[in-house]
Amino acid sequence: MEFPVKTGNPAKVETACLVIPVYQDGDLLPAAARLDDASEKLIGQLIERGDFDAKLGKVQMIPFAPGLSAERLLLVGLGKRDKCQEAAFRKALDATFSALADLPIDDCAVTFTDAPLTERDADWKARMVAEATHRALYRFDQFKSEKAPAPSLARVTLLVTEDSDAGGAREGARIGDAVGRGMNTARTLGNLPGNVCTPSYLAEQAEALGKASRGALAVEILDEEALEALGAHSLLSVGRGSEQPSRLIVMKYQGAENPDEAPHVLVGKGITFDTGGISLKPGEGMDEMKFDMCGAASVFGTVEAVLGIRPKINLVAIVAAAENMPDGRATKPGDIIKTLKGLSVEVLNTDAEGRLVLCDALTYAERFEPASVVDIATLTGACIIALGHHATALLANDDDLALDLLDAGEASWDRAWHLPLWDEYQEQLDSNFADLANIGGRPAGTITAACFLSRFADTFPWAHLDIAGTAWASGKEKGASGRPVGLLTQYHVRWTLDADWHGREVRPYGPLTLDPAAAVLHYAQEIFEGIKAYRHADGSVWTFRPEKNAERFRRSARRLALPELSDEDFIGSLKALLAQDHAWVPTPRSEADECSLYLRPFMIASEKFLGVRPAHEVDYYVIASPAAAYFKGGVEPVSIWLSSHYKRAAPGGTGFAKCGGNYAASLAAQKEASAHDCGQVAFLDAVENKWIEELGGMNLFFVFKDGRIATPRLTDTILEGVTRDSVLTLARDEGLSPEERPISIDEWREAAASGELTEVFACGTAAVITPVGELVTEDGTIRLKADSGNPTAKRLRTKLLDLQYGRAEDTHGWLTQLV
Repeated sequence: MEFPVKTGNPAKVETACLVIPVYQDGDLLPAAARLDDASEKLIGQLIERGDFDAKLGKVQMIPFAPGLSAERLLLVGLGKRDKCQEAAFRKALDATFSALADLPIDDCAVTFTDAPLTERDADWKARMVAEATHRALYRFDQFKSEKAPAPSLARVTLLVTEDSDAGGAREGARIGDAVGRGMNTARTLGNLPGNVCTPSYLAEQAEALGKASRGALAVEILDEEALEALGAHSLLSVGRGSEQPSRLIVMKYQGAENPDEAPHVLVGKGITFDTGGISLKPGEGMDEMKFDMCGAASVFGTVEAVLGIRPKINLVAIVAAAENMPDGRATKPGDIIKTLKGLSVEVLNTDAEGRLVLCDALTYAERFEPASVVDIATLTGACIIALGHHATALLANDDDLALDLLDAGEASWDRAWHLPLWDEYQEQLDSNFADLANIGGRPAGTITAACFLSRFADTFPWAHLDIAGTAWASGKEKGASGRPVGLLTQYHVRWTLDADWHGREVRPYGPLTLDPAAAVLHYAQEIFEGIKAYRHADGSVWTFRPEKNAERFRRSARRLALPELSDEDFIGSLKALLAQDHAWVPTPRSEADECSLYLRPFMIASEKFLGVRPAHEVDYYVIASPAAAYFKGGVEPVSIWLSSHYKRAAPGGTGFAKCGGNYAASLAAQKEASAHDCGQVAFLDAVENKWIEELGGMNLFFVFKDGRIATPRLTDTILEGVTRDSVLTLARDEGLSPEERPISIDEWREAAASGELTEVFACGTAAVITPVGELVTEDGTIRLKADSGNPTAKRLRTKLLDLQYGRAEDTHGWLTQLV
């Protein structure tokens, strides 16, 4: 499946079917309103005349609509606007793709991201669209001699009204595509009959998954001989009565930057068929006991989703696979077995076998020194009595982990409910003959089952998900659900994925690893900022006007088709780095010492592809370096070379964006400047070749003897400096008359010769304020008529530095404390 994202007029989208969700009250969403206008009010008329009742889940196909480029129009009811939230939205999606699956089409376009849902953005809605597509197109008919025609739908285009939502929608669709595929893998494994899906079959599937991953997934299979040597007697006891040998399946994914980072571990119950053993189940409904391995199936599905998403985590997936059958070797009620942990268990009921395989798998997980462990199992019928078929039961020994899972369930709409795990329940597992019994009686059966498992999870953060009520459906809709792959994937992704930006971490300075096909290497999608951290006299660390840098960073991002970063995240990244590395911020030895910690936030397109389009994967970093004065001469005037052969920027280009290309464009001219013994290069405009723009990385100011102070007016060819903006404000404070206007090279030459121009200075974050002594051109050198000593530049420089280092009152509120 493909899930491209497009913006623009939906009426002009060429597709086999255009899907438009509408409310029951006729209140049209933005995309629907545009289509209504383009189609001679067709949608509004259908609703007004009652030809389409937009009740939730209702669909109506319109084979042709005037004014639209789409071949068909499918109207989908969202019901009443005030009641349309997550559950209704998903129901509408299911109705949509169930209808589309039966059509002879290979593509469609949908406008579901228009629907306003409380606290749900375009990312979430796009993810739900992708998941619903996979859910509706799923077929399990491999054992039927006559198969229904497979759905032909292969591309679902998400139409997004706001350009700002496009990036999030792409990421959401990418996640939803991977999760949808994973859920369908779990459904297929769950639906397979017990004579096909055996423990050995699951082991083979793991090996196939590892082979298909091309090295991303390492797989290890422990057979019965290895399990016996290991001491996993509890797991082996469950399969003793079966001819199918038991297996412990281990799959390892290493996606973290640090290969030694503690992994997150998933443990799945894989009872491929459960007769109950000697404690035989009733015959009615026993066929559904092929679903008793749905915990293992969900682990397989989550691994597949993770391989599709590639989050930056380390993950270990463990499946304890066995078949519970009642032959002469089977474990009997009253038997006592020894677990891998060394605890003895009295088996009071052989139908409580899931916990017997899981306990050894949990003990096995200890060797990985995990950051967290989550086990998933169709463990107790009591869970269905408590929660029905809507929520997964969640129990945990760690509140933070439990909250993370609950949040993940809400985010993925694969919800769980937190049950208590109090010590009082543990007493129900007391045994007269062993360390514990495998059941605790009928009361609180779901809780006591988790209490049993908790005895084997006392060395790491652990949570248990009982999916007995959510893993499959019975009756007419009989089949595996694929749950809780969505929850588990969301939980494991959320260690690196949080809304649009993810993977926040502070790591040691070191090399970055980029794929040779990374977009930044080929198409130069990258931006950066420069900002300083200053040590104040009391030891605290501050920075100067970071919100201005954040604003400029977003402006640069928009121009380079990169995702935008909020003020909170931009400034938060500086604080996170300084919280760790504040000792690197130097302390000035005097007021003349301009030492600081220079911070360089930057964003690069890291997606691996060769094709001219905006990247879908982007990395943001902040690095830091102690810095001294930019110019070796301090406040001594510098000489500037006027470039006549090179231009830094042109109208409509990227001149106003802080990107590497703009600075690289100045380097050849900078070499010319050095050859003429100049410290910097100045550029003229690219159209008339007469207007002063800026230096290679600094803005220019001109001071006149009548009190005016002028700087070139901002255009899309001039970078808006934070220091430039500050100088304009400080100049007003000084009683000067600042001007932002075009300044020509001729005016510079003539005003310098006449004495009207008394000072010229450059400014920037790194250079602060630095006087300009002369401008060297191919036609001669421009010098001021008299050496004024640059009092204005020096006065403004001192005032600016005193603010930055906390030596003067911050009357403008420009400082932000970092540490």
